[in-house]
Amino acid sequence: RRLDAIAKIVNQIAKTQKLPAKHINQGFFDPSIWAHETRTVRVALFQAIEANEENSPSRAAFDRDMKDVAQRGIAIMRDKLAVGVTSVSTPLFTSDGRLLGALSVGLLSARYTEAMHEKIVSALQRAVTAAQERLA
Repeated sequence: RRLDAIAKIVNQIAKTQKLPAKHINQGFFDPSIWAHETRTVRVALFQAIEANEENSPSRAAFDRDMKDVAQRGIAIMRDKLAVGVTSVSTPLFTSDGRLLGALSVGLLSARYTEAMHEKIVSALQRAVTAAQERLA
């Protein structure tokens, strides 16, 4: 999947590029955060990817991926941090609508079934709601 490829590239360039700190956690790329970032920051990310990867996605494909993640409110990354690991994340906003970060659940890809996906998404949505209420 393109997001997985983008994530691997971001992890590689995070060591050399100065990316906003909220986006990098030990080189971690979370599309649920990037998808809600300003256009300027997304353009900078795309330019960094393009400069560091000869098979980078087209700008249009990158923008479609980010728009898709923003609309769904969930990002799914398979085999990005480690082979056999899937993570599901959702953005976390402050009470005034500013992006704060993301909540994420990681599990072995072998356990990531459709039924498990529904349970994870439901749990993440409840956790985000609870966190946002406490942050208000």
